[in-house]
Amino acid sequence: MTVLEVLQSTTAYFQKRGIENPRLNAEHLLAHSLGRKRLDVYLEFERDLAEPELAPIRDLVRRRGQNEPLQHLLGTVEFCGNVFLCDKRALVPRPETEELVGLLIADCGLRIAKQILDVGTGSGVIALTLAQKFPEAKIRQLIETAPAHLNTGGLLALEIGLGQEPGLIELLRQKNYGDIEPKNDYSGRTRFLLARYG
Repeated sequence: MTVLEVLQSTTAYFQKRGIENPRLNAEHLLAHSLGRKRLDVYLEFERDLAEPELAPIRDLVRRRGQNEPLQHLLGTVEFCGNVFLCDKRALVPRPETEELVGLLIADCGLRIAKQILDVGTGSGVIALTLAQKFPEAKIRQLIETAPAHLNTGGLLALEIGLGQEPGLIELLRQKNYGDIEPKNDYSGRTRFLLARYG
């Protein structure tokens, strides 16, 4: 099979399996398996692939067809312009999480962030991205509760699930947070809460 034939058959397979962006997924997996950049695959459309090259591609395609995340198969994920290692030990960072980091950088842009606390870090992309942006800040582990680690006026930023906003706002008020500000994500849904302690 040629590179183009593999790309076309993989795209068709992903379409049947309901994989979002089937052609893009096929391109990424093919490029990864061949050790090429995605755009370089287009330059090799007519090249015949030998069986030793096809076997790893088939395995990746099968796994993606079973809904294993593309980023886990590639072993990396791009987040805020950086590339992070990514595997099944953590969830793949979502575009909404990247949006949250953008809000935090904008919020802290006029002030120097001295301490940043990332709770439930998952892959760690939030803390690592903010540490890169604010190298003078300290990344601390939450031991008990956020107020014990926040100065007066310290910012608590939360990425929340749908429908959690009213209960969380009430809880933040009870715990002495002010300036509570819900923020919408790109799709217009309330996805973030920003609050200052004290």
